[in-house]
Amino acid sequence: MSIYPFLLSFFVGILFFQCSPTVGKKVHSDEHLPVRQRIIEDAAKTVGSRYKYGGTGNRGFDCSGLVYTIYKNHEFFLPRSARDMIKYGQKINKRQVQPGDLAFFKNIGRKVDHVAIVYKIDRDGIWLIHSTTSRGVITQNLESSSYWSKRLIQFNSII
Repeated sequence: MSIYPFLLSFFVGILFFQCSPTVGKKVHSDEHLPVRQRIIEDAAKTVGSRYKYGGTGNRGFDCSGLVYTIYKNHEFFLPRSARDMIKYGQKINKRQVQPGDLAFFKNIGRKVDHVAIVYKIDRDGIWLIHSTTSRGVITQNLESSSYWSKRLIQFNSII
């Protein structure tokens, strides 16, 4: 009795198993969903932190410091300022926005000076996590904020 027929059957079985269309395939359409979820979870942990100009952590955050820190913790290395961050990733329209994307704003003048993380999208609209000078790190509905909705200039997908 030879072992070769057994080995041949074994390897052929392995080959067919590995070529199966369901093995090793993601079942959801967004292959980056776990990263997006982790980014959102980490950003949510910062809600309630105070605003600190230039801040990236324990003593507080400014808007770009919050985004910079959260993304850096997930190995996405962005520039430190909102004005430079807008040059990274892919510009997307409002219908394409997903949690974990970035929203950019102009408060004063002609330059980008504020950035936020898209937190969730629901029937009420797009929710952001961002660090504001007056309230620190908060979640906020973009559409219900007359201040921020007027100053939005674009969304970018970094992930």
